[in-house]
Amino acid sequence: MADLSDNPDAGRLLAALHRKGALIAAVCHGPAVLLSAPERSDGLWLFEGYRMTSFTDEEESRTRPGRLGMAWLLDTALKNAGAVFDDGPAAWASHVVVDRNLITGQNAGSTEATADAVISELHVPARRAARAAGPAATPRKTSPMASQAIIRSPAETIQVFLEAFARHEVDAAVALADPQVSVTVHPLGLHDQGQDALRQVLADLVHAFPDLMINVSRVITTGDVITALFKAEGTQAVGYAGAINQEKHLDIDQAWRFVIGGGLITEVAAYWCQAQLYRRLAVKRYDKIALA
Repeated sequence: MADLSDNPDAGRLLAALHRKGALIAAVCHGPAVLLSAPERSDGLWLFEGYRMTSFTDEEESRTRPGRLGMAWLLDTALKNAGAVFDDGPAAWASHVVVDRNLITGQNAGSTEATADAVISELHVPARRAARAAGPAATPRKTSPMASQAIIRSPAETIQVFLEAFARHEVDAAVALADPQVSVTVHPLGLHDQGQDALRQVLADLVHAFPDLMINVSRVITTGDVITALFKAEGTQAVGYAGAINQEKHLDIDQAWRFVIGGGLITEVAAYWCQAQLYRRLAVKRYDKIALA
């Protein structure tokens, strides 16, 4: 923290990595090295406006050096430099922030999650290449049975839906829904009906986040009701849900509840924390008065 925050060699290395779009990752006090980064051509810090985290002032105050008194505190220094600081829900919580090519972890307890994020991001180019190749790269023979209806269990139906959504194949996902499917997106206050409504919800997400990834963590089956828990990740390309485009990285936990009837999805209800979405996209807090 003391040696690297103004080290010119570290600054040159960061600038070189950044020009290449290479991943840059740091955890705990490590993000102090980001302070050594040079200014951009517009005179602003290289990481101006990036969402990031680090060992927080609150956590520092509970350490021996913090109680003795330090010359400067890291999270304050990052904010003053131009960072959009994003700390976890509590001190010592494992918390990782990904914004474009920058990955930061809050504290030592975030090390494993930070490493997982790095590994996940390293796989993104391969996923994009596979997606770009598309189904044309793997031609299939048409089976005489292809025209027959496929009977799936509720869990299998949702698995196919999520896989199609993850591949950005919106029409393939929507084809699994009843023509009069009920669609509710609670954070957006949306209550509608029909395949077109569902198609619009999925298409808006894919359009706003062209590199959108859906990482499913759990699927809960209760009869004909399926609840899927997943993390949606991607870099914003256009305005979405009231947040103007700032090319911020989104990583937000979502829960989608499906009801299956006759082998088709008859109800969809999506849940996520809209305040967290705004925070991830670096939107100014909407519960505070802004003075021009």
